[in-house]
Amino acid sequence: MIQNIDEENSGVLGGLAGISSDSCIENCWSVGNVLGKCTAGGLVGALTLSSISWSWSSSEVKSGRWTGGLAGYSEDSTIVSSWSNSHVEGDGGLGGLVGYFCKASEKDYRIGTCWSSGSVNGTHSIGGLVGILQQGCVENSWSSASAGGSRFVGGLVGLISNGRIEKSWSGGKVIGEEHFGGLVGSTYWGSGFVSKSFWDMETSGQMTSALGTGQTTADMKKLSTFVNAGWDIDDAGGSGKVWRIYEGCSHPLLRCFLAPITAAFTCQQKGDGSWVKIYDGTKCLPDGCECSVSWADEPEGFDEGKILGEPIFTTECKDVGLRSVVLGGLYSDQQGCDIKFRGNQAVDIFPRPITASCAVEDKVYDGTTAARVSGFLTGVVVGDDVDFECGAYFADRNIGTGKTARVRDLELTGRDVSNYVLEEADVTAIADIVLKK
Repeated sequence: MIQNIDEENSGVLGGLAGISSDSCIENCWSVGNVLGKCTAGGLVGALTLSSISWSWSSSEVKSGRWTGGLAGYSEDSTIVSSWSNSHVEGDGGLGGLVGYFCKASEKDYRIGTCWSSGSVNGTHSIGGLVGILQQGCVENSWSSASAGGSRFVGGLVGLISNGRIEKSWSGGKVIGEEHFGGLVGSTYWGSGFVSKSFWDMETSGQMTSALGTGQTTADMKKLSTFVNAGWDIDDAGGSGKVWRIYEGCSHPLLRCFLAPITAAFTCQQKGDGSWVKIYDGTKCLPDGCECSVSWADEPEGFDEGKILGEPIFTTECKDVGLRSVVLGGLYSDQQGCDIKFRGNQAVDIFPRPITASCAVEDKVYDGTTAARVSGFLTGVVVGDDVDFECGAYFADRNIGTGKTARVRDLELTGRDVSNYVLEEADVTAIADIVLKK
């Protein structure tokens, strides 16, 4: 539905419906302006004993209290798999998705697999996703909407009262004067519970929050941050997990909104090139490799413009062995694609030959034949942990010059030793045993 609603004296306004009671709203949308004085929502003004699913709003919503990008007020209702990209303005109880979400019965009502973007600005109880969360639950949801107000301002929820937030995140800019925070502005009328939920300290501009855990932007784009917290998430296309992340490129995305697609890639060698390389400490392909990408299993209406980044072809890891060629560098946003990568090329990485130059050191007579060897390795990649050790003994323990020593069991050691092979050892086995002064 595309419309503008401007009724300055109306009580409850919505882009699709003012009040929805004991009903189900599914696969609905609204674009336009909703302007009022009290309760208003981009899609529905007030929701009671109802549900919203697979619906969205992209609206400008201006009203008084309890105003939201999708719904203004929600009581004993459930909102799942829905989103809002709206600009919300009003007094108090404002949210990028829902202004005031509450429950009055014993049944569990929730907001699940939802997201919001845009902006939310008002006086108090301002949240990027939900303004006031009273007893209900927000789970597997996120917001990048900016939130600004005087008090009770949060990147995800402005004010929480006996409500729960689980496995959710926020990253929008947060500006407040008192009781404001990166994820939650404040707790009130009791308490709130937050589990395994995060906010981006850098993009929000906030180092603290009433509840939740702050992370850097870099950590918010790491799979391990969320796997370690027990989220149902991975970085593979088509896995069916709730969340998808593009490592190093995106914050967690809700997979249910992403269109599945396959990036199929092929590789070939130019001239005399081969699929073999000597270990060099990088994931770079051998010289002469050329790879290209084509799209398979395209969804209806596929827009290649929703694929972000540039293709980068590397080996799956840098270490010695038969390593698959992998495609990276491509990613998408929440309104884009769940990219699955497919290819069947491999590169055989062989150990890097290195040499050891070492010498037996002169020593002061100590009554033993033990000798000490010092030296260095040539050909080790900068930053790798590789060294050598060996045993050395003089023919006898007596004092003398130009004495012959025996060096044996020369071997490589260190964390990266499996990537190297000792090709040659230049050993000087002549040294002196001198009298102790």
